[in-house]
Order: sequence, then C-alpha cells, then structure tokens
Amino acid sequence: MYEDQFPYLHQYRVFYSQLDIILKNNLTIQQDNEEIGLLIGFLESLNYRLCEGGPSLEIGVRHGGFSFIMARLFHLRPMMVDIKNYVIKFHELFDNHNIRFTFIHGDSTKKETVDEVKTRLGGEPIELLMIDGYHTYEAAKSDFDNYSPLVKPGGIILFHDILDPGPKKAFNEARMNHLSLEIVSARTNHRHHIQGLGFGILFYQLGTVREEGMRVGGGF
Repeated sequence: MYEDQFPYLHQYRVFYSQLDIILKNNLTIQQDNEEIGLLIGFLESLNYRLCEGGPSLEIGVRHGGFSFIMARLFHLRPMMVDIKNYVIKFHELFDNHNIRFTFIHGDSTKKETVDEVKTRLGGEPIELLMIDGYHTYEAAKSDFDNYSPLVKPGGIILFHDILDPGPKKAFNEARMNHLSLEIVSARTNHRHHIQGLGFGILFYQLGTVREEGMRVGGGF
C-alpha cells in the first residue's frame, strides 16, 4: 500500500504494516521514514538483538509513532517522557495492540523527571534510549548525561536531528567515548527542502570506533 509513497522501504515490508497501523490511528512518525527504515535495516543487518521485553526510553514523543515501531519490531517495552501530556492518545494506540507502556509527563531535564524514570525502571537497564527532546545543546547534553548511565552496556543510544547545531554538538561530544555512526538520508543532503535531520547512533560502552559515512538513501 505504501510502496509508491516510500519506495526506499520496499525491503522492509514489516515496517509498512506498522506504518499502516499508525496512519489508521491518525498518528504520525515525527522522524523521517527513510531514516527510520535505514536504521531498522542496519540493526537487522547486524543481527542486532535487544532483550525482548526490555525497556526503551524516548525523550520527546509527540505522537508516539517511533516507540510504537520499536515495540512492535524489537519487542521492547516503551517508556516515554514529554513536556506535553499525550497519555490518552497513547492508550488508544498501544493498548489496542497489547503493548505495555509507561508515559511520564514532565521536563526531561528536571531532576524530578529523572528520578521518576529511575523509579519506574526499578533498576532494570534500558535497551534503547532515544534523545529527541529540546533541540538545544544544553538539553540534548543534559538528556545524555542524565539517562545514558541507565542504558545497559551494548545498548543503543539515538540522537535525533543531528543536523541541528545543538543535538549535533552534543552527539559529537558523546561519540568520542563510544562506537558510533550516523544515518542521514540522501534526500536531506541533496535537497534544499530538508525532510529528515539524521540519526546519531551510539553503541553504549562498546569502544570508540567512529564511522562518518552512513549518509545514504535507498539502501546500504
């Protein structure tokens, strides 16, 4: 159904099925669909395994589409933090698909929010952390500093919008100590109209190899 709209995702038909569910619920994915497809394909190409049923944490949620996709494809248990209260909307989507989720209404940079996240986790390590809150350097760095220690060794930390100056600076600082790479769609690089702003990926506590070149579109 979506091959014409998203031809670069033809090899990830499972992604279409999740996208179909999201669109039927009048929701959207805030991130660029091509970049998410490339991210999913990259993790699958590595045969990368996240602990089934383990928690993910998304900072800056909006419509919940990203956490929904990760929960469906990698069987993660989503926890989401946002300054706006979207919990009623999420119940309609997540509950209907038997996905257990936690939503925390608060400012991710505030101590009380960090403390609530820790309480809700109960000592369980995060499998995947998505940093997509305020797009300032200070906020992105704060989110990394506050929540990365909660990620398991070998877990994944994503910075979104790494072409924005603030997240880009925070990601470049963080990647100095972790295996890292970038995913930025070809459409972002070659058009004046920016459709996606890139993912920065850290494999937490897995060395310091740095890959610059995954600025691709349509495949690997």
